[in-house]
Amino acid sequence: MGTGTRLGTMGPLTCAAEALDVYARRGRRPLEDVTFFPCFEEARDALLTRKIDVAIMPHCHPLATELLFDVRFAFDMASAFDKPNPPLYLATRKDGAEGARRPAACAAVPLTWPLVSDEADIATGNPALQLLPVPSNPAAARAVTDHRADLAITNRPSLLAYDLAPLRTLKHVVLRWFPVRLSAAGAALNDAAYLPGAGALSDAS
Repeated sequence: MGTGTRLGTMGPLTCAAEALDVYARRGRRPLEDVTFFPCFEEARDALLTRKIDVAIMPHCHPLATELLFDVRFAFDMASAFDKPNPPLYLATRKDGAEGARRPAACAAVPLTWPLVSDEADIATGNPALQLLPVPSNPAAARAVTDHRADLAITNRPSLLAYDLAPLRTLKHVVLRWFPVRLSAAGAALNDAAYLPGAGALSDAS
């Protein structure tokens, strides 16, 4: 690879991957060294092990709040940007097997669950809809194709990749995205003691 900034986020079939592309184009950064991870936690670990230089994180993810108060990480607030999140879909297998279980299982990132939890009977005809938590929209779609769930809240790329049938379009929101780097303090602490998978330091003094 060249000398460009090494970027990473959750992807590739995610809105985070689209946000990473926006970040790169806005700063005229080359997309020559990009790594996609199954979850944001792995992007965090890649920062700490210096496999990437910048991770793109959404404001609404619990990990973003954790990292904001962790001295090992630095948020580039000046480069933060808003991006409308593409529509999400309530989807099922094309064989029409949704709701085969009672209660039906719906795979979803927990943050998206309110999109259907208050109107499950309207959306699916099944008032006893239960959440199967997954880390990403692609994982939600995969849970349906693997028959671990009857329904998924997922995005269009995952809908197409896993050949699901959309039941309805769900409302979408605007997300704020933050570029996150390893701070100078984080680099020093990481060199001394970090092991991937350890929690945030509770006392940096």
